[in-house]
Amino acid sequence: MTQRTLVVLLLGLVLAPVAAAQSWRRPGWRPPPALDLPAAARTLQSSVDWRRREEAAQRLGNSGDLRWVSVLAGAAADDPSLRVRRAAQDAIASIREANGRPGVGGPPPWPQRPGWGGGWRPGDPNADMIDAWFQRYLGRSVDPGGLAARLTLLRQGANPQDIEADIIGSDEYWNRNGRTVAGFVRGLYRDVLGREPNLPEIRNWSARFPANRGNRSAVAREFLQAAQLELSLRPRS
Repeated sequence: MTQRTLVVLLLGLVLAPVAAAQSWRRPGWRPPPALDLPAAARTLQSSVDWRRREEAAQRLGNSGDLRWVSVLAGAAADDPSLRVRRAAQDAIASIREANGRPGVGGPPPWPQRPGWGGGWRPGDPNADMIDAWFQRYLGRSVDPGGLAARLTLLRQGANPQDIEADIIGSDEYWNRNGRTVAGFVRGLYRDVLGREPNLPEIRNWSARFPANRGNRSAVAREFLQAAQLELSLRPRS
């Protein structure tokens, strides 16, 4: 067998599996576009069509991204459509399973096990929402005492955004962001808006500290409210 023949045979062995893998694709096939998850979250929160909200919940659940648990938890608790509420609950379970934190079954019921991973209180979207905030801003699951206290506040009619702002205003979040005003502002932009701030933005929000007498939770509350406008104006892909 000549060297040229051997090369041809080897190339055939290499390319044959690739050709087989490609054979199922119809003419003109293209990979599906990446999902616009922020757009799906906005649809879940604001669309008047329950079918679109249900589909958006399913898309967020398929992402496996823990950042969307708080949005889904809000829909699971408050959406007027039972189908959307169920889709949001299923999406939360899918995300937690994808991150190694299963929902129903397995772990013993809360609070028999120390710590809380979100899956031990199935059917409680407020608990999922609080845990998602702890994961997002503090990098850990909510502790049983912190969960119980915040659930009590919600039952008493507290504004969820106030509870979110208090978590951001905590000493733990302050310490995670360098214990400086500029670091705190940068953390807000990264964790709430998913981007870095420019210098004018850092100056503007740093000025809100003396305006609020150094109350970090008050600054966080203002930022969360302002962030809603930027998020709503972001273009959809």
